[in-house]
Order: sequence, then structure tokens, then C-alpha cells
Amino acid sequence: NASVEKIVLSDPNEKTRKPLIDSVKYPTTDDIFVLAEQIKDLLKNKIETYCTGDGLEIAPGWGRITEYLIPVSKSLSIIDLNEHCISKCVNRFGKNIKAYYVHDGKSLSAVPDNSLDYIFSFDSFVHIHFNVFSEYIVDFNRVMKSGSYGVIHHAYFFGGSDNSFTNLGGRANCDPEKLNKVFDENGFDIISQDVCSVSEW
Repeated sequence: NASVEKIVLSDPNEKTRKPLIDSVKYPTTDDIFVLAEQIKDLLKNKIETYCTGDGLEIAPGWGRITEYLIPVSKSLSIIDLNEHCISKCVNRFGKNIKAYYVHDGKSLSAVPDNSLDYIFSFDSFVHIHFNVFSEYIVDFNRVMKSGSYGVIHHAYFFGGSDNSFTNLGGRANCDPEKLNKVFDENGFDIISQDVCSVSEW
């Protein structure tokens, strides 16, 4: 496990501070549904540190992480490409979620501008092609307030098939250096990236 501080943060009281992204990346695994204790602890720390205020969870599935975001958030909205997943979350969480969105799988067009203190996503962007991921990043900048945070779980995978679901664990090709460049070009600072080996899943 390695944690690398990429950029020294600016004064948190500085009004011109850019939105910040805390990016959690994992290599591939053939069992993406089992979370080792280390991963649970890492996620718990990220949620408690960054996921407060008005938040958005992207691709919650049936809400396995959503239930941990609700208690620490001022408000939480969720967005998913799959209407069935949203329906499951409506039944499970009801009015504990501020807004439920079904979207096109590449943008956050339904989410209001400058409305979010944080964005969180786990076990989704690991499967998303780089060009689609880049489209999302442009929209992140639109919907996030200045000084807000993001925790994004993404792949750390090189040289695989363009059809990500034929790769181990369904991981998409993702070069962190190229990804970080897209974040930078859209006004984001990388606070840290945590790498966990396959054996730690």
C-alpha cells in the first residue's frame, strides 16, 4: 500500500481555491465484490474526511456504500445509468436521498451547477473507458462548488483489451498520469492516490 501526496494544498480559506479530487485507484481483481479490511478502512477514512455537506454518489448500484454516505452528509443525491438500481435505492432509502437521477452514463446533465460539496464513486469508474471518464471530469467542474472534494475509485490497468469486461475484473485501461493530466486541465488538484495490490482485496 502506498500513498503519495501529489500536491500541497492551498490555504483552505482561500476563496479562489480550486475544487479538489481525492482519487482512489486499485489494480484489477477477479473478485470485485469482496472488500478486504484494509479497503474498508481506506473507504471509511475517505468518507469521513471528504464526504460531508451536499454530495452526489455516482453509480451506487443497490446502495452498498450509500448507507455509509447518508449519515455523514448534509444531503445526498444519487445518479445511475441503470433505472433498476435507482428503483432499488428508492425502495431502500426513500426520503433519505435528496434526489434520484437516471442518466446517460457519460454526463451529469441533470445535476445543478455549483451544487455539490463532494462527489463519490466506488466500483464504477474502474470499468469506464478513458474518453468517457474524461467527459465526466468536465461535468465535475460544472456541478462542484469551489473547494469541494471528490473520491473516485478508478482502475490502474495497462495494455488490456478495449472491451474492459474481457479484462481481469472488468477493468478499463487507465494510465493515472494521463488521467491526472485531464483533471489538471479541468481545474482540479490531486490530493492523494492510494494504491492497493490485488492480494489486498
